[in-house]
Amino acid sequence: MDLLGAGVPTALSVSSQIAIGTSNGLVLVFGAGQALKWCLSSVAAGAKYGPVSALSFNVDCTRLLCAFSKGQITMWDLTNGKLLRSIDSAHMPDAGIVSVRFTDDRTMAVSSDTRGAVFEMKFRHLIGKRTCESQCLFSGVRGGICVVEPLRMQNFIPDFVDGVVQIVAMASQNRAVIVAVRPQFKIVHFQDLSGDSGSFPSLAWQGLSMKTGSSMAQPALAIAKDQTIRIVQVFCEDADDVKVSDFQEVRVSFELLSISWVYPNTMIVLDVHEVAHVLDVNSGEELEFIDLTDIGFVYDVNICDCSTERGSPEIGSLVMKRLCSQSFVTSDGQLFILGSKGIHVLMLRSWSDRLDLLVRHGCYDAALDLAMSFYDGTAKAVLGLTGSKDKRRDTVIVKVISLLDSFVDLSMTRFSPSHGKVELLETHYQKVVSVCVETCLHVRKLDFLFGRVYEKFAEDVIAKDVFLECLEPYILKDELKHIAPVVMKDFLVHYESKGMLSAVDACIVHLDITNLDTKEIIDHCWEYRLYDALIYVYNRGLHDYVTPLGRLLSRLAQSLETESPLTKDHAQLGNKVLVYISCCLCGRSYPLDDLPSDLVIPVRDGVLECLAVDEVDEHGKSGKNFPHLRTLVDFGAREFFNVLELAFDVDDLEMDKRQSIVDKILEMMVEDTKFTATQFGALFTFLARQMGRHDRSITVDTVLFDRVLESLCAAKENLRHEECQQALIELLDTDHLNNFERNRLIAHAESAHFFRVCEKLYTLNREFDMVLPCYWNDSARQGITFKYILENLSGTSLTDVERAKIRVKVIENFDRLVKINSRESAKLVLLGYIGDLRQVAKQLMKKEAELFSFLHNVYEFHSNNPETVDFVVKDLEGEPAVLEKYIEMMCRKSPEEIVGFLKSNEGYRLEETMDICQRYQVIDAVVYLKEEAEDFEGAFDILLQKLQSGLDAMDRNGAKVAAAERANDVIVQFLQKNSFRINSSQRELFWFSNLKAIMTAQENLRLLLKASREKLYAGCAVDQAKKDFSTSNGISRGLESGVRLTNGGTILAYDEALQSLNKMMHRVIDAMMTYFPMQLILQRVLSNPAYVSGTFGELKDLLLGVLDSTVYETTLINTCALLANKDIHDRLTSLVGTASRGVFPERGRCRLCSVSTAMVHEKESVVCFQCGHSYHYACLSDASALAELPEGQRVWKCMQCDRRFRPGALRPRKMSESVTSSALSSVERQTQVSSFKAVRKSLKSPSKFQMLLQLKENPEGGRAPRLVHCERFGLRVTAPPPPP
Repeated sequence: MDLLGAGVPTALSVSSQIAIGTSNGLVLVFGAGQALKWCLSSVAAGAKYGPVSALSFNVDCTRLLCAFSKGQITMWDLTNGKLLRSIDSAHMPDAGIVSVRFTDDRTMAVSSDTRGAVFEMKFRHLIGKRTCESQCLFSGVRGGICVVEPLRMQNFIPDFVDGVVQIVAMASQNRAVIVAVRPQFKIVHFQDLSGDSGSFPSLAWQGLSMKTGSSMAQPALAIAKDQTIRIVQVFCEDADDVKVSDFQEVRVSFELLSISWVYPNTMIVLDVHEVAHVLDVNSGEELEFIDLTDIGFVYDVNICDCSTERGSPEIGSLVMKRLCSQSFVTSDGQLFILGSKGIHVLMLRSWSDRLDLLVRHGCYDAALDLAMSFYDGTAKAVLGLTGSKDKRRDTVIVKVISLLDSFVDLSMTRFSPSHGKVELLETHYQKVVSVCVETCLHVRKLDFLFGRVYEKFAEDVIAKDVFLECLEPYILKDELKHIAPVVMKDFLVHYESKGMLSAVDACIVHLDITNLDTKEIIDHCWEYRLYDALIYVYNRGLHDYVTPLGRLLSRLAQSLETESPLTKDHAQLGNKVLVYISCCLCGRSYPLDDLPSDLVIPVRDGVLECLAVDEVDEHGKSGKNFPHLRTLVDFGAREFFNVLELAFDVDDLEMDKRQSIVDKILEMMVEDTKFTATQFGALFTFLARQMGRHDRSITVDTVLFDRVLESLCAAKENLRHEECQQALIELLDTDHLNNFERNRLIAHAESAHFFRVCEKLYTLNREFDMVLPCYWNDSARQGITFKYILENLSGTSLTDVERAKIRVKVIENFDRLVKINSRESAKLVLLGYIGDLRQVAKQLMKKEAELFSFLHNVYEFHSNNPETVDFVVKDLEGEPAVLEKYIEMMCRKSPEEIVGFLKSNEGYRLEETMDICQRYQVIDAVVYLKEEAEDFEGAFDILLQKLQSGLDAMDRNGAKVAAAERANDVIVQFLQKNSFRINSSQRELFWFSNLKAIMTAQENLRLLLKASREKLYAGCAVDQAKKDFSTSNGISRGLESGVRLTNGGTILAYDEALQSLNKMMHRVIDAMMTYFPMQLILQRVLSNPAYVSGTFGELKDLLLGVLDSTVYETTLINTCALLANKDIHDRLTSLVGTASRGVFPERGRCRLCSVSTAMVHEKESVVCFQCGHSYHYACLSDASALAELPEGQRVWKCMQCDRRFRPGALRPRKMSESVTSSALSSVERQTQVSSFKAVRKSLKSPSKFQMLLQLKENPEGGRAPRLVHCERFGLRVTAPPPPP
């Protein structure tokens, strides 16, 4: 191109030839072998018309349309290189050509320009003259067209013949449109495009098959914009019937620039970063991507940006920057990309090339996986694999066999580990064998697996063993059901040598034995005890179901006679026999599947005959009656009878056969005394269930059944009680036991501990009191004993005598009930169902644990339901010995609950109770009792001693402050509660003794703190350290300065303890301010030596605390006054509003004479009340309706509302002062004055003002009024504690 002076490439078109347009206006046409065939146009034409902007071949590649950026279009004959047409009027003069495309019709093309307009061009050749007629399809006024793509069916259907229908797709920035140009112009489909406004739309046609396997392709259009590709299908039944339907939508994670189909269902898309992505359209999966940034991708930037007076002004700049439709072209499955230095071709590999590529890189596993996807038809972008499904599979199988053969050869040689442990080599062979087996199973080539593959593995001993062992999981999963006889023989030999015959047993039952040597397999099974395999071979190979059962039972009998207990192998044999019998009797094949319908009855009859045989064959020689039945009962009676029960549930089993097998079992077991109680229990359960069936399928002799029942009840072994009980209960529900004496049945049931049976029998005898032991003796049902008692005592189904018997039984065994559930026992007594509380409590006096649990739940229930059971609990107060016994037990078990109990209950004796609490050192209870006995001094001494102990502990170890704080709080609460119950001297002594104890502890702790600091300073050589430690928080700064301290932790603990003592002291002083003048308190505090010799800093916190309390109380009083004033104001406002409200008579008639109040004389008055009732003045005067107010004034009262005039009425009090109409008489001012006086009177009653006056009139040093200094009010006016 440089030699020709063509410039840089600008446009590309590919068909059977390749045409390249250049920036200097030349068009280079290359033929096969990349040989330059034609150089069309000239540099002069390029200078005149601009760069080549678009190229297009016609269907047979004999014509080439060439468009220029300045609007010129030329047509060239590629057979001789001549110019056929030069078209300059197809578009507006100021518009550059963006794209030009031939259609399937050789005489028609479409083009678009930079103004967004689309034109149709029709070429004609008449009488030696070539013409071109141009017609505008879209003017671009409502949105410029960015891309145009006509439907050319011959691109993907080679034998397609030109039709009369011509379809063109075009897209603007916001919408895609499909139009039918021929035979007449018609819009057949449009859809809006969403996405980024700066993204460029792209269109691409392809033929797709709607139905799988269909060879008929229908045209499909891919519409791409931003990150979305929408595919629509076009159906053209005839010239006038074109339909479009949505087919699929694919979303990608990148912004699209251009799209192009390479094959059906496979698309290559280009993103804005010049990366090409291969997409599978059906799944939307990205198969591969390649970066094209290095090839110098060509954009259509040489198109002139012409003026756009009537078109879309943005089309020119958009095309300049983003258009690349002339550089990204596909043809015959190849993608041609126009670069700045040449053309780059991308093509997808065929299916076989893809496999070969993986093989060349040694990726055999990946190659086989890919081949399996080709075989299954699930692979993406498959090229070169044609034909029907079976033909494609056959082709793939040939390739798979070749790959597998090479893979096995290399795995045995080059891929095999050359050194290392044997386990490494075995792991390698396991992976290889798994791949071979799964591949051959997948393609159904087991002959190759057991032929060529096995022969190669058999050459190595380790590989052969691994191969045989790897077959096992596939056999067990029923994936491998056929094995070659040679391989099966080696399989048995290998597992025998490894001692893994159980695995062989499990595998044989999954194989098809038609190709195996039956006799040899049976011999091996007997020799190695492969019982599952033996049964399987007999059943499937010989169709014999009885012989293996007889032989297995004989072997089991021998084992039972010689071994005790059975070995693991013989125990497994017995279990397998039971399962086999169950399968045969229920119509199933052992161990899997169902029996053929024609074999169900013969197999079942044969097995039953085998079980009931009287004598065994020549191999048994036991000589016992029913040896097979005896063997099964001896091995597992319960399991055997369960098997029989399943068989008896089958509807088509004859009655005589059921009865026969039952009779033989009874005959065998009843006459023999060697059977155990467990075996009799299983037999009894089986018989009971069969006898209780609705169809009464079997009958049992009464004598035999009685002997079975006696044997069962007389046994001492741990039987399966629930099964036997349930069976006997079911029999009781029928009439099978009517001939049995009921008392005898009860005796049998009690001896066997069949409590539910006893309950049923006692209920039938109406001995309801005897039912109770059936509940409390049954550990599984003890909890419902109380439900039974309540239902019977509260119901009406029992007589009074029967209920009385139940009460007596309960009282006699009440301790047993308490052990079961003390809460429910307490409810029985408290709710009045059983006796009285005093009687029950005295009965439990000798059993402390039961008494404590019972009374604990009594009082707990009483605390939750005080009104319901209060009178019952009060009855217990007459038994002080019981209460004191309970208190003593509480001292041992839960001393923290004693005080609460003592406060909420009465009836105990103070002296005895105090002795008990003192004996067990329950200090809180002793204090409470002394307080109740008004021994305040003794109570205070105990509390003070406890406080002193806590303070002494603080002196010894400053960290122990919690105990002292709790003790101080208890003393303060005690004194606040009892200060008004003691005289003034005691009150002063108690409070100041508490205060003195705390101040003494403060003095001692300060001395200790001072001594510790002096000792610390004596060992410190740094002056700065002394300065640091002079303050309470100096320890941390001393540590930071580098001074090593040995007792710094002690100083910190003392300092914290001192702070706690200060808080305790503030707490006491705050409480004392309620009872003592501030001067007296400060005088006592300042007289203490610790404060006399101390600094002001030590007094500052104390004084500030006192001031805080004073401010707090002052604020509280002011707040209360404001609240009271607000209440007065709200009341006055309400009264004023009520007095000022207008009054409307309800009926307009006098309530006394019933004459209308409107028909009165001018000088006559009418009295109307706010309640709406009205009266004549004269009528109201005659009725004496005047009322006397406390102030001596008189007002009218309503005769209807005032209860003084209606003695029987209970109406609420209403305002009933009268108001007369302005036209008659007026007492409005008198009513308002009366209302105001009523408010003043209300203030004279006890109100918030009294409280404020009492707060103000507190006499110095005297006792304060009771209202303010009660316990609750005193706590609320105390200032809050200072922040920590």
